[in-house]
Amino acid sequence: MTRRASAGLVMLAAGAVLTGCGATSTASSPQTPSAAAGPHSGAAPAVSTALRTINGSTVRVPSSKPSVLVFISISCADCSAAAKAVAQASRTSGDKATFLAVDLDPGVAPRDLSGFLSSVNAKNLPSVVDEKAALTGKYQVSALSSVIVINPAGKVTYRAVNPTANAITAAVAHSS
Repeated sequence: MTRRASAGLVMLAAGAVLTGCGATSTASSPQTPSAAAGPHSGAAPAVSTALRTINGSTVRVPSSKPSVLVFISISCADCSAAAKAVAQASRTSGDKATFLAVDLDPGVAPRDLSGFLSSVNAKNLPSVVDEKAALTGKYQVSALSSVIVINPAGKVTYRAVNPTANAITAAVAHSS
C-alpha cells in the first residue's frame, strides 16, 4: 500500500472518529417499505460481500436475512452504548438477522476489539476491522456509533446513531 493510500485511510478513520465520537443523537431514518427492493420487486439480487471476522469465521453482508452493522472504534466512549444495544438486539432477535460490529480503526488489534466487546457485554457479537474503509464507504457511514440495517436485497432500510435495542429490533422486523 502506498504512503498516500495509507494516509488517506488514516484521515478517513480520524474523520469518522471526530464526526461520531461524542455524538449522542438518536436521529434515525428508516426507509419506507416502498423504497426498499424486496425479493419480488424485480430488482437484481444484491452482491454479497464475504467478510472475515476477527475470530476467523466468514460473515456475508447482505445475506438471506437482514444485516445489522454497528460502526465503532474502541477508543470512542459513546460506541459502547451502540455496541451494547446491538448485542441486546442480537440476543432478542436470535437468528432473524446477521449482526456485526465494524471497527473503523484499521490499526486495532483483534484482541483489543474482542476485549472492548467483552467489556460492554457484547462478546458474542461477530466483529471485523474495516481496514480499507470498504464498508464505511459502501454504506456512507459518517459517524461512529452508527447502526444500519440492510435488507436481503442490499438496501439500507434503517440508519441511526446510538439507537436503542428496541429500535434496532423493530428495524430488523421491518426489513425482513
